[in-house]
Amino acid sequence: MNLDNYDRRILEALQQEGRLSNQDLADRIGLSPSPCLRRVRALEEAGIITGYRAMLDAKRLGLNLMVILSVSMDRHTPERFAGFDAAVAAMPEVLECLLITGRDADYQLKVVVRDMEHYQDLLLERITRIEGVSGVHSSFVLRRVVERTARTGCWSSRRSVSPGPRCAARRATIWPTRSRPWPTAPGVSWCWGSTTAAGRSSASPPSGSTPQIPWSWRLASHPSNCPWPR
Repeated sequence: MNLDNYDRRILEALQQEGRLSNQDLADRIGLSPSPCLRRVRALEEAGIITGYRAMLDAKRLGLNLMVILSVSMDRHTPERFAGFDAAVAAMPEVLECLLITGRDADYQLKVVVRDMEHYQDLLLERITRIEGVSGVHSSFVLRRVVERTARTGCWSSRRSVSPGPRCAARRATIWPTRSRPWPTAPGVSWCWGSTTAAGRSSASPPSGSTPQIPWSWRLASHPSNCPWPR
């Protein structure tokens, strides 16, 4: 599925606030509700949006200790890996399990537990008892520096800009004739066509620009916040 700017902004908005209503989402990205809902459903059917989940504060749940484990296996066989995968998938303390290369370890796990006693039980009574585990190295997390689930910006090297809260985003089709007045509003700027040039609110299209017919204009609180694709 090829993503356009509207699809990307939908994904950004839903990753930041998954409980947005369709109306609020449509207002935020500058679409009417019906096409916005069609795009969301298309992203779900394509498997790009896989679900909606609540983010929990582990410390408020009494899970005060986070540990990164590096686990080594005695043999690199499909049976060994399959057995380990199934065992850790059944442990609710395991938030993430990665099969890795480039280090002495074969797996990296991220777990959260209540305290050291809880971690000792998890490590000695369950993880080290998995068949094939030959070594475990534990690293205790002091603090989280960056923690995000959003894939914002990962699909393109181009920076994606969301419209500001006061952005009066509108779109219309205007034929580029001098006899037709250009819409104006105090304190706003215009993004002309598919160019990056911008004029002031009362200005005509920038000199030297080559508008296409029909002419699409975009209104925003600032050119860099223009919510329409350029």
